[in-house]
Amino acid sequence: MNIATKKNELVIVLYIIVMFLTTGSVVSICYGNIVNYVLLGSILLLFVYVHRSGIVLKVGNNWMFLIGVLMAALEILSDIYFHYSILYSGRFICVLVFSWIGTQIMTFDKFKKIYIKAMTVISGISLLGYFWGIFTNFYYPLSTIENINGVSYYNGYIFFAMNDYSRGRNIGIFWEPGIFAIFIAIAILFSIFDGHRINKSNAVVLFVALVTTYSTTGYALLLISIIALLCDRKTKNMAIIGFLLVGVGLVIIVYFGSIEDALMQYFPRVFSKLYNNSNSTIHRVNSIVYNLKIFIQNPLGHGLTRANVLFSEMTEGSQTSTMTLYIAQFGVLGGAFVLLQFISILVYKDWRMTSRIMFLLVWIIIFNVEIMTFFTAVYTLMFYFMNCMQRDVRNIKRYQDVLKKNSVTL
Repeated sequence: MNIATKKNELVIVLYIIVMFLTTGSVVSICYGNIVNYVLLGSILLLFVYVHRSGIVLKVGNNWMFLIGVLMAALEILSDIYFHYSILYSGRFICVLVFSWIGTQIMTFDKFKKIYIKAMTVISGISLLGYFWGIFTNFYYPLSTIENINGVSYYNGYIFFAMNDYSRGRNIGIFWEPGIFAIFIAIAILFSIFDGHRINKSNAVVLFVALVTTYSTTGYALLLISIIALLCDRKTKNMAIIGFLLVGVGLVIIVYFGSIEDALMQYFPRVFSKLYNNSNSTIHRVNSIVYNLKIFIQNPLGHGLTRANVLFSEMTEGSQTSTMTLYIAQFGVLGGAFVLLQFISILVYKDWRMTSRIMFLLVWIIIFNVEIMTFFTAVYTLMFYFMNCMQRDVRNIKRYQDVLKKNSVTL
């Protein structure tokens, strides 16, 4: 491995570390200002690396990034007009630029392979801390840190645990178990859709880590992952696993009288959201409704900060729908941003159509259960799918040009 290759690998590793640090990590919500400086410094280092490596950054090659820049401009104007702090504007721009540059320094295939490995490592470390804490009360000697909302965490530096009502749920490095479950599920789906032969022990690590989050969303995504696995394997394996699932379902129904009773008996923390009309479900529905009401007030958009202010005036509930929040914040531009996400996933030619549809379903789910406005990993994925779509468009145009030249010659 030559020096240039080593430098490239080092930059990629640092990018992945900063990406996870700025993607819903406990550190980002407890030490937000420090993380913002780390993000800004990382962008400057990336620009230096890109310049010295001779990589040409072409802004026009990613329509979604261009729309994101326009959204950031709208946010700046909104902040100036309403006399808000431009902190959100600056952070949003940094998230967009960092994520976009990341898609220029490595291919999507390489990113996905590294992402799977990174999530496996994070999951493995989290399980060591989780089970050690559960069986030995290891958490108690650890220092605690508190986020801006007053939630306390046991600080294991490379893993964390919540010191509140969610104690006993695995969160890895993330501030909430549902976020951890989402990114584990994405790693599992990448393994299935790209045909990577994931090591059995690694598969067990990802599965157990997801289960220990006790996340309703995570379990729903796990079910989709199982269906994806069935669709991806040979008919014989599908039949065997299918019969096993049906058999287990019949046993549950016969023994318990209903699946609901079984789920509520053994997993009350998870499925109470579905069967007890909990505040969590109500907030998620209201989040979508109120965001659309804010959009109707001004289809051109209100900006990040102003839309959040309007939302808090309408309801005391939590904001949970990133998808409709984009539309509330940035109006028509936000709608175009969301639409391009859907289209770029559906036309991603490296996966079969069934895989694209399932991943789009997962994407819609996760964007309506968590706020991911500043998650760099999410924007990195968005921009990768957009890059691939525009690459395919350019290839089609080149092919058409060749056909025209040949027809003229003939």
